[in-house]
This record gives sequence, structure tokens and C-alpha cells, in this order.
Amino acid sequence: MASSDSSKNSYGDPFDEEKEHVIGKRLTLRSSGQEILPPMLDSFLQRIDPVILKEQRQEPLHALRLRGKRLRYAMEMYVPAY
Repeated sequence: MASSDSSKNSYGDPFDEEKEHVIGKRLTLRSSGQEILPPMLDSFLQRIDPVILKEQRQEPLHALRLRGKRLRYAMEMYVPAY
């Protein structure tokens, strides 16, 4: 599993809705997917074990499910590029 630093790219937390990820860069659909998807996946995967191992997990589990949903939608958007 990747370290916590590798879960972020030069744009910050890939799930942070306050950040604008690819402003000012001219990227193809494929290259933007290569920039955005790996950090999103790493960020999601790093949060699975801590959420599952906690006894009081209703809110963290809900947040993880939302991250998973965002990741799935992002991956679906890039299907034509691959």
C-alpha cells in the first residue's frame, strides 16, 4: 500500500471538493485520468482498514461509502480513455 504522501498529487487531496484539480493544464482525457485516478484510489484504500476496525463506525463508514461512490463515478468517466 502506498504511503500517505503518495495518496496526494500536486493538487492536494483528490477527494477535497474545495480543490480544483486540473485548472490551467492542458491534458488529454487519458492523461488527466492518470493524474487523478491513482491518488483517488490510494486515498480510498488507505481508509478501508481503519474504518472497518473501529467499533463506532457509522459516520466513518458513511464517509468511506461516499468516497467510494466518487471514485466509481470518476472511474466511469474515464472508461472511454482506456
